Amino acid sequence: MAFEIKFTWSGAALNKGTMTAVSCDGENMPAEPGSRIGEFFVEPSEMQDACLTVNTHQVLQLKRSRFLYMDVGLWLNGHQTLGLVCGQEAALCKYSPSGKKHGSKQANGDTLLDEFLGWVPGLSLSRRMLIPNRYPADTSHLYIILPDMHVPQAPPLSVPPPSGPPPPFVLDEPHHSSPNPDYKIWQEKVKPAYDAYNYACARDLFNSRESVGATASFLDQVSLFPSARQLTLVQLGDMYELWGGRRRYFEEYSLRPGDEDAVRLRGASPQEIAGSAMMVGRWVGGTHLIYSNMFSKFDACEAAGIELRFLHGNHDSYMIRQEVAAEANDFISQYFTSGDAQDTPPDWIRNPVSSKVHLRMHPIIDDGIFIEHGQRVDSSNQDGVLRGHDFTNKAVAHPSLHLKEFDCVRRPSFVTGAAAYWLSHHGDFGLYVMGHTHEPILEYVDVHHQREDMVEVWVPHGDRERKELRPVKSPVHFSQ
Repeated sequence: MAFEIKFTWSGAALNKGTMTAVSCDGENMPAEPGSRIGEFFVEPSEMQDACLTVNTHQVLQLKRSRFLYMDVGLWLNGHQTLGLVCGQEAALCKYSPSGKKHGSKQANGDTLLDEFLGWVPGLSLSRRMLIPNRYPADTSHLYIILPDMHVPQAPPLSVPPPSGPPPPFVLDEPHHSSPNPDYKIWQEKVKPAYDAYNYACARDLFNSRESVGATASFLDQVSLFPSARQLTLVQLGDMYELWGGRRRYFEEYSLRPGDEDAVRLRGASPQEIAGSAMMVGRWVGGTHLIYSNMFSKFDACEAAGIELRFLHGNHDSYMIRQEVAAEANDFISQYFTSGDAQDTPPDWIRNPVSSKVHLRMHPIIDDGIFIEHGQRVDSSNQDGVLRGHDFTNKAVAHPSLHLKEFDCVRRPSFVTGAAAYWLSHHGDFGLYVMGHTHEPILEYVDVHHQREDMVEVWVPHGDRERKELRPVKSPVHFSQ
């Protein structure tokens, strides 16, 4: 069933053809079971704020319309979902590196989307829908859209902890006990490395290391696709985990219209800002060295002629800054010159190969598709807001806290924000794509308009009833 977003207008505003004040009714929105998110994150006015992203002076045609909403989900914890777009078709898919070829056929013959589904072993179709106007006109071009990955600078799963359990603190002997000298050696020489290993693993908040191998396997198949030059590969942000267990190197600020900075690096002087860029660049460069087999596959896709696009998310918003990407690439280059990986333990880096760190993009409207990470209408995770970073690190410091308490699956806010953005851009896109929530979905959004001084009611029509707009003060019969 399609989502329904209803924008209510005052009579005066409607007569002028302008939007001034709006409210929304999130009918048919799925429930969010088991989540305490509202207690921590949701502001009472969040859905209203999502609506108000519309240009309040924009002249609009008021009619019922629809667009297609896609959330591409997650690439974490051994669960991999993604989106495919080709011409008027959008598909939500799952990927398992151990799966077999499935393929997908249509009555009117194979499309490029079908060809790709049949090419990649382990790629299966979850849902496939038509995009309303406007949609990509080129049916010989395929978009592959990858979701959040949250790859941390933490040891691969194949790297064991530095040592096993500590030896006994004391030696038990008949009638007396004595200190165990081996325990003191362990405490001084082994325990610091053991604690550092565990703390680094805590940065893997979303168990993303379990999906690293799947990324390499999937990209291998993508790079070998016979029609590789007809592909655009988009990663929606949060590729890196740069919040969990990490000091914050961005400043709080309010993004103003026309402000191109998605993140302000911490520092009161150019030298301090450069230092912030260097620190974050080291994290990113170290992550590339640890998982170089995976990151190098993106380079292989680019070498095969595939267009690559990377957006910034909230957990890796630093990557929109040119100086951070440059520092990360310099760090990787220096490692292959000197062998020094700074604070990254050498045994975490196995058979390293060089890989490129890409500068991130702002959200884009491209060929009938609007693509963003999704934090734009998230009250705690918008660019320049500190609460999301704070709560992420509470989850690191208190592992007993369930991550569901800190999630961002507030579908009413995100669908409303998408609808408001769609309206403000005159319906320039028929497909809206986001990530951020880690919950995949593909569904239509029906956008309705209602006057504030009018109401939709059910009225008799023959032997049935139908909906009509009536003045609020007139006698009406409401359907139960």
